[in-house]
Amino acid sequence: MAGCDQKIVEMAAIATTLMLCGGRLAPSEREARFAQDYLYWFEDGGRAVPFGRSLTYRFGQCAFFSALAFAGVEALPWGVVKSRVLGNLRDWFAQPIFSSDCLLTVGYGYPNLCMGENYNAPGSPYWALKAFLCLALPEEHPFWRAEEEIPPGPSALPAQGPDAHCPVRGAGPALPGGAELRVPAGAGGPQI
Repeated sequence: MAGCDQKIVEMAAIATTLMLCGGRLAPSEREARFAQDYLYWFEDGGRAVPFGRSLTYRFGQCAFFSALAFAGVEALPWGVVKSRVLGNLRDWFAQPIFSSDCLLTVGYGYPNLCMGENYNAPGSPYWALKAFLCLALPEEHPFWRAEEEIPPGPSALPAQGPDAHCPVRGAGPALPGGAELRVPAGAGGPQI
């Protein structure tokens, strides 16, 4: 069985690497540029902005950073990449996302079948396991050697132009409890 487990990890790693590289075997600058913005969709503690249709994949949001490490794309300091993966996992594993049988459930912050879409099935939440691609890295990889590191705050980033970033903090109107409102461009929401 151990051989099968290793083969599954290898196949998942190859599939995720191909996905990350858009079908190319050599990563491009595109992934590095995306990483510069995407890291700010996560709070320093690991919680991510909920977005997209498939929220039931939960910690699958941090799979991009795990795939960066696996593909060898040093788009950010390894400590920042590590903090986004491990911080997001810590945040999710503190939530009630498992059934009494320790299975991942359909839902977001808790089991909620009403949140499921017609394409979701009981196995859908397991797409989140792509976040564990970093487990295929050898123990001497810089990802494992690095200390977790918080990225520079939004004030250290350009606010306009081709190198502008979209940080999470301070990007939207504040709501009770310190949360911020996020509205997709063109959604007719408040002008930010």
